[in-house]
Amino acid sequence: MTQFVPVWSGTTLHSQQLAELQLWGVAVGLWGLVGCLLVGAYAWFPVFGVVLLAGFWTFVYNVGRTLLGVRLWDVTERHFVIALDVLLLVTLWD
Repeated sequence: MTQFVPVWSGTTLHSQQLAELQLWGVAVGLWGLVGCLLVGAYAWFPVFGVVLLAGFWTFVYNVGRTLLGVRLWDVTERHFVIALDVLLLVTLWD
């Protein structure tokens, strides 16, 4: 979505730096969680979970801000917003 949304909407991404930060956050968080599960280092699980969560939230913020600059959303852009909302709600689910 980080690449597709700006292209589809005919705009630029809100922040390239945030896109790189989100990529590293999701990658490090995910690989860290997998590593914790493989070696049984469960004490580190919350640390990598927070990193992964921060990566997801940075993604939602960056793509959401990109979409805020677009006027008159079409159907596809509305679906992007719904997908971002669902991702945010899933990460907040208890």
